[in-house]
Amino acid sequence: MSMNTKSLLRDSDWRVLEGEIFRVIEFSPLARVEDGKVIDFSKVDPYASIKIKVPKVSQPITGFITHKIDFLHLWEVFKRRGVKNNEEVIASWVSRKPKFLSFFFPKLWIMLCAKDAFNLMTDNSFKTELTGEARWYAEKPIMEWRPDQA
Repeated sequence: MSMNTKSLLRDSDWRVLEGEIFRVIEFSPLARVEDGKVIDFSKVDPYASIKIKVPKVSQPITGFITHKIDFLHLWEVFKRRGVKNNEEVIASWVSRKPKFLSFFFPKLWIMLCAKDAFNLMTDNSFKTELTGEARWYAEKPIMEWRPDQA
């Protein structure tokens, strides 16, 4: 994967992450949720921005959330439920085929995991004493929000 950008706005920008996982380190809403409905301040601005940590990229990247359901899922994990100190949020970009229709569908698979799950998933030399089923349970999401279940 080659990342020559510091921000991801359009689907074509996000596609460089297809099949990769990344850790969401910050969620900054530009809209809000009231009674389960998204209240956006602008029809042209994104719903939120997120800062993400991508394996093999040294600096965090800013991604903009432009799909309402992706925004609702992020709101659910960060604002409604909350992320505890011993947890982290991991996500993956999942595009749909055919690409010309993908604009209409959510694309983020969001996983709330135990702290260090991201390192376990992306670095085989991290905690090598954890193997097999124990490692799988340490990586397993506590909760998840899938775009195909929206």
